[in-house]
Amino acid sequence: MNTIPDFPAALTRTERDLVSRDGLCLTIRRVTPDDAAALNIFLLGLSSQSLRLRYLAPRHFSPDTARREAERICRGDQGAQIALVAITPSPTGGEVIAVVEVVPDAREPTLGHVAAIVRDDYQARGIGTLLVRRLLELARVGDLTMLRADFLIENHAIRRLLDRLGLPYAIQFHRGEIEVRIEMRAVSAVPMDTAAVQYAPQPPTRR
Repeated sequence: MNTIPDFPAALTRTERDLVSRDGLCLTIRRVTPDDAAALNIFLLGLSSQSLRLRYLAPRHFSPDTARREAERICRGDQGAQIALVAITPSPTGGEVIAVVEVVPDAREPTLGHVAAIVRDDYQARGIGTLLVRRLLELARVGDLTMLRADFLIENHAIRRLLDRLGLPYAIQFHRGEIEVRIEMRAVSAVPMDTAAVQYAPQPPTRR
């Protein structure tokens, strides 16, 4: 069975305070059930174009369907399904501004389907690349041997993201869509810490 151990250390490695390439401070971590409300707000705030690019077809969220999708994403808090969120700091606990997921294929559990979406007003700032790199770090712990991403041929942002990762990939075209596959052994051979993103200064440890 394909599982990702729920080691405290493995979860801690996803909780990074980072600075994007344009100076934005944010936290990236694995999703928790407590994120459902923030994810609901995130989904309802996405434009129709962002939703179409993410789900490969026109999609509209009502409060009820957004709640169900948020609950589905929250299942990435443990086990083989992984979901990471990018959060901006705020006195009220922060806003979710991006999500990336890997979901094992139901018929081929060593194949993981990857998808990401960034809130419209935070796009083109390198946040998607940062999230995907952290996702790949955690995916190394599990039993996945192959990653697959499907996207519309017009989604040039994903093509640029793939190029920035610096990983070899196989590509196929299917009637307006692109299928990309990346072998996990290639991921394991390439450091995932990006030079384009610097870690935010950490406070000294109190003794």
